[in-house]
Amino acid sequence: MEEILWNMNPWWDSGEVPKKLYGTKREIYISQLKKFTGKKVIILIGPRRSGKTTLMLQLIAEKLSSGVNPNKILYAELDHPLLASINDVITTFRKIHGIKRQDKIYLFLDEIQYIVDWSRWVKALYDNENTEIIVSGSSTTMLKPETATYLTGRNYKVDIWPLSFKEFVDFRGRPAKSESYIYSKYLDDYFYTGGYPEVVLEDDKSVRQRDLASYFEDMIDRDVVRVYGVREIHAIREIATYLMENIAQIISMNKISKVLKLPLSTLREYLTFLEGAYILFSLPYYSKSINEIRYNPKKYYSIDLGLRYAITGRTNLGPIAENTLFLHLIQNYQGIYYWKQKYELDFIMDKGSKIVECKYHDDIDKSSYKGLIKFMEINKIKFGQIVSKSIADQIKSNGKTIDIIPMWKYLLEFKS
Repeated sequence: MEEILWNMNPWWDSGEVPKKLYGTKREIYISQLKKFTGKKVIILIGPRRSGKTTLMLQLIAEKLSSGVNPNKILYAELDHPLLASINDVITTFRKIHGIKRQDKIYLFLDEIQYIVDWSRWVKALYDNENTEIIVSGSSTTMLKPETATYLTGRNYKVDIWPLSFKEFVDFRGRPAKSESYIYSKYLDDYFYTGGYPEVVLEDDKSVRQRDLASYFEDMIDRDVVRVYGVREIHAIREIATYLMENIAQIISMNKISKVLKLPLSTLREYLTFLEGAYILFSLPYYSKSINEIRYNPKKYYSIDLGLRYAITGRTNLGPIAENTLFLHLIQNYQGIYYWKQKYELDFIMDKGSKIVECKYHDDIDKSSYKGLIKFMEINKIKFGQIVSKSIADQIKSNGKTIDIIPMWKYLLEFKS
């Protein structure tokens, strides 16, 4: 174990985080985390490869630059088969550097969901020892009710996502104001590259595709099969692939069950696992009736469009644009729904007061957003938005205002 920990903590020798591990800084998270580090247990949660480990290493670099002794900082990848106990890891760490119990230590515990009762261990460390603690995980199982019980009032949770379009632009380099057309080109690239940081920084398309396919297999194997103990790996893979092929469509459980020849009970369980691993997201039906929400079919979206393209090869632009908009909205709102009677409305937020329709076209006429109009009439809403491909306009009719905004601009400028 000592050798493993030395390899995971190169600053014990050099005094610094190696540049190749530091990555590109994501200020949106760094500035947020600095406010709570040391005051609470920081929990970083999100899909595999979204940048949680890199953020940890960047925070370690911040500690080192502020004068913290490198030997008081521990980083541990807890999915390593020989690191099965938090107590053993920290005991070994103290032994290596002769750290006394009263000395302050800085703990960065990665992929902590693999440790049984991890929240109980972390609570004990936080309550009884002089520590700053940051943990990360790639599965929502790490936030089960018992976790909340142990860490109530002690934790600050941060969702870490693949790059937003705004971050994607920053990674690629912002164009001059006179070159705003480049944003549209960036968006086309974003649709098929996605937002995984290492993939965005890779120039070779074939390498990107290979890496994304590898990410998908890792997510299935490590975040579904290992975490939930699933044996039917082929079935899990089939469900994920089928729903990635059919993003942004209303699909009933019965239909998926028949297509994939899976019992409904198994299908529902496996879908819960795929959502828990951040591979897919479901969008429920909007209604004031709980039963209507429960029994109406859902729509499904992929965590990343680059991942989806690598797995399916599909290039259907309408669903891709809608999935992109969904990922933007879900990072800003807790409750998002779709609605459909005779016509469909893509996204409803703020308990029905905010509505957005995705129409990724250069020509938009009234017949293409009848669902938006109908929902506004039924619910007496005066303002709505349509996200287009390139059109910027405003429609006013019967006391209602509808703003039409190009998608690249919406993703950069609107909280949505």
